[in-house]
Amino acid sequence: MIIREQMSIFAGGWLIICICGVIQWCLNPIFYDFYINIDNSRTINSTIYRHLPYPGTFPWNVDNFSKYLGTFTFQLIGGIGCAIGHSTFDILYTTLLACANLHLQILGDTLVDRDETTKIIIRNKLDIHKFYNKLKNCIVYHKTVLEFLDEFIRLSFWPMFIICFDTTVAVCLVSLEAATMKIDVIF
Repeated sequence: MIIREQMSIFAGGWLIICICGVIQWCLNPIFYDFYINIDNSRTINSTIYRHLPYPGTFPWNVDNFSKYLGTFTFQLIGGIGCAIGHSTFDILYTTLLACANLHLQILGDTLVDRDETTKIIIRNKLDIHKFYNKLKNCIVYHKTVLEFLDEFIRLSFWPMFIICFDTTVAVCLVSLEAATMKIDVIF
C-alpha cells in the first residue's frame, strides 16, 4: 500500500512538474516581450515585439494580435500535449519497474523468514510436504516475475530507447541554440 501511495505522489508530481515546465517555457516570450516593449515605449515610433515559444514556419503571417494569439495558443496546447505524453511514458515505466521490484521483494520475504516463530521445523512427512509446496510456489512465483520482466523489457526497449534518444537530441539542440544565442543587455 505504501508503494501505491508513493507512485501516486510521483505520478501526480511529475505530471504537474512537466506541465508547469512547458507553461513556464511558453510564458517566457510574453514576459520578455513585455520587458522589451516597456523599454521601447520610451522611444517614439517603436513597434511592438511579439515572440512565440517555439520557432517555426507557418503558412500565415503573424502580423496581428489575433493571429499571434491563435499561433501562441496552438503552440501552448501542443507543448502541453507533448509534456503529458512524455511524462505519461515516464510514469508508466517507473510504475511497472516499481511493481516488478515489489514482487521481487515479496518473493524474497517469502523465501526468507525473519521471524524465529515462523521457521519451518521438519519433524515428519507433512512438514516436508508443506516446505516442498512453499518452495514450489516460490519458484513458480519467481518464474512468473521473471517472465513479466522479460516481456516488459522486450516490449519497452525500443520505445524507451527512442524516447531517450529524442530527449537527448532535444537537450543537445536546445543547448546549441542557447550557446549560439545573442543576448541583448538593456541598461
